[in-house]
Amino acid sequence: MGADAWKIIALSPQVMESGAVPRVHHPQSLRRGEIDLLALLFEQLLEERQLPNCGEEAEALAARLFSIFQSGERNVERLRVLTMHS
Repeated sequence: MGADAWKIIALSPQVMESGAVPRVHHPQSLRRGEIDLLALLFEQLLEERQLPNCGEEAEALAARLFSIFQSGERNVERLRVLTMHS
C-alpha cells in the first residue's frame, strides 16, 4: 500500500468518526517524508499482525498510528510499540 492509500485510510469516515484525525495538536500539513514513513510503518504493522490492508482492524490500526504521530511522537520504534500496544 502506498502513500495515497494511507491518506485514504487516514481520512476514511470510520477513522474520522473515531476522533483520531480531528485531534491535531500541530495544525501543519504532513510532509511527503512523513506520509511515506507512516505508510511504510503501517504496512509493516499490518504484516506483523497478518492483517489485510482494508477492513475495520486495519482502519483502527491506522487511526491509532496517526493519532500517536499527531500527538508529537516521531521515533519510529516508539510509534511501533505505542501503536501495537494501544
